[in-house]
Amino acid sequence: MGIALAWVGASFAVVVFAGLPVYVFPKTDKPRTVDAVFLLGPINTWNLRLGERYVEAGLASTLVLSTPTETGRGACTRTYVICFRPDPSTTQGEAQEFARLAEIHSWDSALVVTTTAHITRARMLMSRCFSGELLMVSYWSQYDISEWIHQYLYQTGAFFKAWLHPDC
Repeated sequence: MGIALAWVGASFAVVVFAGLPVYVFPKTDKPRTVDAVFLLGPINTWNLRLGERYVEAGLASTLVLSTPTETGRGACTRTYVICFRPDPSTTQGEAQEFARLAEIHSWDSALVVTTTAHITRARMLMSRCFSGELLMVSYWSQYDISEWIHQYLYQTGAFFKAWLHPDC
C-alpha cells in the first residue's frame, strides 16, 4: 500500500510540474501592431474589454470574436468587429475560420487572446491553419485549485486529440 501511494504521489507531482510551463506559465508575447485581434471563445467581460483596448490603442483595426455570448453579441454590430460561430465548435474550428477570414482580408498577423491554460494548445492549432505571424496573450482568469485541476485534465486530453488529428 505504501509503495502504491508513493507511486501515485510521485506521478501526480510529475504531471503537475510538467504542466507548469504548458498550462500555468506558457510562453506569451508582447502585444504590438497586427492586422487583427482575435478573441477565442467564449467571449466574456474580461477578454472583450481587453480586445477592445487593443483596437482602441491602435494595435489593430479589426477585432474578431469567436462564439460571442450575450456579453459579446452587442459588440458584433460595431464596424470594426467580425463575429462568427466556428464549425466545429472547437479551437480547431476557430483556427480554421480565422484562417479563412485572414485569406479574405489579407491578414498576415494576429494577436490571439485566450486563457492562460489554453495559450500553448491554441498557438499550436492556430499555427497549423494560419501561416502569418501569431502573437499570443492571455486575459485575466482567476482559477481556484479545482479549476486548475479541470484545466490540466481538459487541456491534456485536448492536446492528445490535437496530436491525433495534426491537420488544420
